Amino acid sequence: MDVIVAKVGAPVGLKGYVRLEIRTDNIRERFAKGNILRPSNPKLAPLTVKGLRKQGAKIVAAFEELENPETAANYRGCELLVDSDETAEPDAYYPHQLRGLKVLDLDGQEIGTVTELIFSVGQEILEIKLHSGKVVLLPFVLELVPEVDLDAQSVTVDPPAGLFELEAGEE
Repeated sequence: MDVIVAKVGAPVGLKGYVRLEIRTDNIRERFAKGNILRPSNPKLAPLTVKGLRKQGAKIVAAFEELENPETAANYRGCELLVDSDETAEPDAYYPHQLRGLKVLDLDGQEIGTVTELIFSVGQEILEIKLHSGKVVLLPFVLELVPEVDLDAQSVTVDPPAGLFELEAGEE
């Protein structure tokens, strides 16, 4: 199973370093020197980790194959993948596990579908498309998402009052 570990951002400096949006809790293991990461674009070559460092609040990576800003720019926007048979920790989920799950309210009524898991600075956020067509963002925290049932292909939510209400004029 392919697992996304990062998304490549802008080149940094003249040596081909790139900014990364990290998508894994296992940073040290996934980005250990010598590890090979596969870009989501099959036309691009795999990347061998050379080093990783923090630059302020950002993560900057060096890869053997990226020697200058021009080659680094070709990878901008690519997701970096690893093949993993690992199961997530309890109460930790990969985006592909959540996409398409039915969203149920506390009464068990289906109200929409999970369309994405968004990685944010403070916490992950569920993007949910309601049956009305409205898209809402819900922090992916236990208080608001008390149950994820992968076997039943559903998540149960307890949103703040008014979040899922129809806007004026909607039916």
